[in-house]
Amino acid sequence: MVYLIAFVMVAYGFYGPMLLLFGESSIYQVTSAQRTGGARPGNQMRYLWAVHYDFTTQDGRQYSGYTTALAYDFGPGIPSTGRVVYLPAFPDMNMIAEEATPGAGHAALFAFVALLLWLTGPRKSTVKGARAGRNTRVQKRSTGKQQAGIRQEAKALSPEQTIAWIRTYRRHARIYAWGFFLVMIPIVFGIIWLDVRTIDEDVLYSLAFFVVVFLALAIWSRRGTTRSWRGVVRDKYIKTRRVDRGSVLTHKVAETPVIDVEASGRDVSLRVPDALFDYFSVGDPVFKISGFDWPEKFELDGESRVCIVCGNILDIDAAVCPRCRAPVPDHATLLQQLG
Repeated sequence: MVYLIAFVMVAYGFYGPMLLLFGESSIYQVTSAQRTGGARPGNQMRYLWAVHYDFTTQDGRQYSGYTTALAYDFGPGIPSTGRVVYLPAFPDMNMIAEEATPGAGHAALFAFVALLLWLTGPRKSTVKGARAGRNTRVQKRSTGKQQAGIRQEAKALSPEQTIAWIRTYRRHARIYAWGFFLVMIPIVFGIIWLDVRTIDEDVLYSLAFFVVVFLALAIWSRRGTTRSWRGVVRDKYIKTRRVDRGSVLTHKVAETPVIDVEASGRDVSLRVPDALFDYFSVGDPVFKISGFDWPEKFELDGESRVCIVCGNILDIDAAVCPRCRAPVPDHATLLQQLG
């Protein structure tokens, strides 16, 4: 869901610069300019103007375009003629050149996308590195106290600690998910306002559309996360997708074990990383508890286990996941959470 939002925002931000870099230019001629609605007191009594223009491509075909402007009642403030940029393969994608030029709004949009990806991305810190950092900060302490602290950190969660951690994680996950949703609303509203510089019905409709779509995606995502199930790995396969329509090249985009969920009588397809794909075998009994994204085996075998928070493969004796820093819970207690 986060990647989808980031992709839409980046595509929106790159739309104008893309036309400048890869498009062709022509001369437009304004054909009509009409005021929409009344004067806006919050914008110095200015009006929102709908401006239509025509231009001719290099092959002699005529196309039209559309833009808006916030200006006073004597005109939209857009020159009657000027330069327009368009995509040669699809001239309906066009924009007045001055509006396509990157500005402060683009910088704010890309900065927000970078922050969004950083906040929701995996953490690659390791237990060893974290301990080294702590040891550097406390190197004036005695060696005996350092070793005692490391031994205490290395202890796995007890059954009681596992139950308390699961409850806390679920509660925090709900708070973070809906808190993120509420924070996104004013941010998106600000981005829209930076683009149109007004508050009218179109802005409110755009914001409402975002809220509805984002809420639907959030509910769909949480629905899968909050579901508990048990099943058996029915099949494993590598799903490929063509990345270049003009060639036969393909690119591996997912390694997906298909898990048969016996409780619901239907299959659950999980896209997993390479290590998790190799960890499961066809016929393995597996389970997933509510509030977490990744399944685990009913019986741990070998020298590995799964971090149910981020899907990383851990050493069987690990106490903390080196990728997301989540503690490793007691396996028997996890099974009890299935009910």
